[in-house]
Amino acid sequence: MKHKCEYCAKVFRQKCVLDAHRRTHTGEKPFSCDICLQSFSHRGHLDEHKRTHTREKPFSCNTCLNSFSRKETLKIHERIHTGEKPFSCEICMRSFSQKATLNTHTRIIHMQVKPFFCDICRTSFSTKRHLTDHQRIHTGTKPFSCNICPASFATKGYLVIHERTHKGLQPFSCNICQNSFSQKGALKIHSRIHSGIKPFSCDSCPLTFAHKQLLQIHKRDHMDESSQEKMLHKCEQCHKTFHTKWGLVTHMKTHSGEKPFSCDFCQKSFYSKFNLKIHKRTHTGEKPFSCSVCQKAFSTNSKLTFHMKSHNPERAFSCANCQKTFKLKLCLDRHLRTHTGERPFSCDICLKAFKRRSHLKEHKRIHSRQKPFSCTICQKTFTVESNLKVHMRCHTGERPFSCSVCQKSFPSSNGLSSHKKTHNREKPFSCDICQKAFRWKCSLKIHQRTHTGEKPFSCDICQKTFSRSHHLIGHKRSHSGVKGFSCRICNKTFYN
Repeated sequence: MKHKCEYCAKVFRQKCVLDAHRRTHTGEKPFSCDICLQSFSHRGHLDEHKRTHTREKPFSCNTCLNSFSRKETLKIHERIHTGEKPFSCEICMRSFSQKATLNTHTRIIHMQVKPFFCDICRTSFSTKRHLTDHQRIHTGTKPFSCNICPASFATKGYLVIHERTHKGLQPFSCNICQNSFSQKGALKIHSRIHSGIKPFSCDSCPLTFAHKQLLQIHKRDHMDESSQEKMLHKCEQCHKTFHTKWGLVTHMKTHSGEKPFSCDFCQKSFYSKFNLKIHKRTHTGEKPFSCSVCQKAFSTNSKLTFHMKSHNPERAFSCANCQKTFKLKLCLDRHLRTHTGERPFSCDICLKAFKRRSHLKEHKRIHSRQKPFSCTICQKTFTVESNLKVHMRCHTGERPFSCSVCQKSFPSSNGLSSHKKTHNREKPFSCDICQKAFRWKCSLKIHQRTHTGEKPFSCDICQKTFSRSHHLIGHKRSHSGVKGFSCRICNKTFYN
């Protein structure tokens, strides 16, 4: 027996299915949740809804062990692994894993329909779900909470992405460099590094950008100052401004001292996950960005961009004092400090000032005793990467710097520079107290301590101080009892 709907003439084999269908016309919702009182037209929909309160997820993926509250959601999810996209657009032949995604694509791309409007700001959306998510910006509602930490989110999608940080999941991998990401959108943006695609173009000038956010920041260059000021995000504590809200959020952690992202290798912590990711490359040696001209590899995209300018033959920036020319304005600015003596970067612990920010960063490791660069052969650690590079030549035997006078070779350029002074007998560094002259600045510095009485090297066992580091090293052997130096004639041993 067939049962016919009196509203639309649709026919059903079972009366119960007809009754459920009829509710789509009448709007009747007889099944209500006893927790939040939300009502539904089907009992099955109520059962699925109740799982949002109980957090029950009975349907699990066999591939990645993700679990879901609905069987249909699991079925859609599994298409990520199989690559199945059964729904195709009749206009452009693009395929999708979900029918709803196809419908949205048709409305936005081909029909350009956005029928759902926000009552508060009149922004329009192509789907009701996107409107609902947007309205939470105005209400501040964050109904999706993490089971592991106190974080809550305005959309379920943001919660799913956040939960991957606890599970360590990064299911989206780049086919070219094998970098993995927790979000599909992040992979899509990353892929533009390899493809060179810049789909976002400025209306006011010919510039194009790989990221929409970079275009939005660039557009502010075309605005007047008052309009730019309104677009910036300002810190209420120090009044520093940022182009993006996320930049402000990250900056605020410098005031609170919060560093939630820790390195698994050295336990150093960071304000942002991005900074942690870059830092980890100092341990792994990963350099995913390579130059297309000389194949030199770099750990960050910004270092590659800076390097690429070195292949530009033009030296457009010249010094007004000595006429020396530079390819980059940044290099000219650094050079000018050799004339002005300016040292704008100072240490907040000992007040020592530096010409370059990178030199200050390296200096600060003296205070923190941090040595992030380690030798893979003997495990010796260094505060500066260049020192590790020179040290590695002790193992390889490489001595790339040769003296033009006697052909003696050295593992570092500093060693060669010091050696050259033995040929010309030049002593350019003189003491301003006794006028004694020295070939090397470090020798002058050590000598000056005889006048000042400074002894910067102290023993951590007995607190005795020394003017030279090797005197301290020799003294420490007296605590250990090790006498490493013996006389070849009588075999008597000594600490030094």
